[in-house]
Amino acid sequence: MMATNLRERPGASAPPNSITVCGRTIVPQVYASGDTGCCFPPSLRLSEVEGKGLGVICTVNAPRGSLLLEETPLVRKGSNAPTMSPEQRTALWQLHDNSNPKSLHGLWATNAIGTVTGGTTQEVDPMAIASSIYLCGSRLNHSCTPNTRWMFPKEGVLKLYAVDNIAAGEELTVAYDTPLIIQPYELRRANLTWWACRCTKCTTPDLQSDKNRQQIAAAMYEEFTSGTQFLFDDVIKRWEEAIQLSLQEGIGWACIPTICLRIAVICVIALPQPDSPAKHYLGEAVKFSLSTKIWGYARNYNAFKKGVQDKEIGIVSVAERQSRTLV
Repeated sequence: MMATNLRERPGASAPPNSITVCGRTIVPQVYASGDTGCCFPPSLRLSEVEGKGLGVICTVNAPRGSLLLEETPLVRKGSNAPTMSPEQRTALWQLHDNSNPKSLHGLWATNAIGTVTGGTTQEVDPMAIASSIYLCGSRLNHSCTPNTRWMFPKEGVLKLYAVDNIAAGEELTVAYDTPLIIQPYELRRANLTWWACRCTKCTTPDLQSDKNRQQIAAAMYEEFTSGTQFLFDDVIKRWEEAIQLSLQEGIGWACIPTICLRIAVICVIALPQPDSPAKHYLGEAVKFSLSTKIWGYARNYNAFKKGVQDKEIGIVSVAERQSRTLV
């Protein structure tokens, strides 16, 4: 489980509608690329991708953990649409629209990105669950085994990180719905109602991959109800297997921090001398995590341990934890 740490690379605040790539802030000029009208920094380009239409291609070798992109929104919900320049309006209108005919509602439903999820079914109004459209970020195609992930460390700012080593010429992909990619193919397909996924896991469904993802999901969301009894070694074995399967599936970044944090909590609860194993698993969580909360737990283990013992940090509700028994 060795990996380069995913750590944010600090930089100056970016001005409105700016892009930061590899620590360099650019105030882009919107230019026509074919008929796209979209702006891209030198390390990224928009290109045709077989079977997908347009996609974002990385033009440089990017090691795992790289901050690939930092971008402020072109338009935010309820904000600056009336003040966009003609070039920006052109770029907005030339984004892909899953609906026909093209409309502002369709553009928003297809391209807007939000940090609050309200579901993925057609009954959910996409206008209500997404918050921003980005010139570059909104061009990324979805994959159920993505090589990047986006984060929103502060309101409106999108940061894109490599979760795998990316070669020059490779398409950048992202998970539009991270919890969903842990599920088997049929469940993913049933819930991806706004687009048809063209990743290899969906175009060539694999029964073994489905079994792997079901086992991973079971480890991540296993519930411990009141009075649950379990063998510590059995739990750790199941969750360690899930960690290895998530690496095989290429989704370790989405699973390992949660699973390792759960193991660290179980260590503190169940072991008479928990410090060494708990610290180990917190360290493994940090290797794959962009969460400042997990970093904080690893930096201040004593506070983490006290939080678990005081029932402030756990993997089940306080009511369940108070009556749980361990064997």
